[in-house]
Amino acid sequence: MLAMVRPGIRNSPSDYQWSSYAYFIGRKKRPEWLETDWLLSQLGRTLKTAKQNYKDFVEQVDAETLENPSKDAAGGFILGGEDFVKWVKEQFLFSRPDDWEGFSAVYPGLQ
Repeated sequence: MLAMVRPGIRNSPSDYQWSSYAYFIGRKKRPEWLETDWLLSQLGRTLKTAKQNYKDFVEQVDAETLENPSKDAAGGFILGGEDFVKWVKEQFLFSRPDDWEGFSAVYPGLQ
């Protein structure tokens, strides 16, 4: 959500249609599939307090100085340290070593 605020595409996280922010703060009725209870339960004893704490937490971020976490993502989609990226590649992307060569040509960031 803040990715849309940072470059000035949106004025507020609630203005971005693909963000769950408006559901978490109660501005919109959440869809049945969206789970908000667990996170909000971590932020306050009452629903009203939890929603306000969530809103305060998100809105206190200075979008101008916030770093983009995807800048460190390997190949643009695996975020983590070298060992984690290697583990993801080994566990989920390929089953044979010869698969790496073709994929690395397409996604050089995953070498």
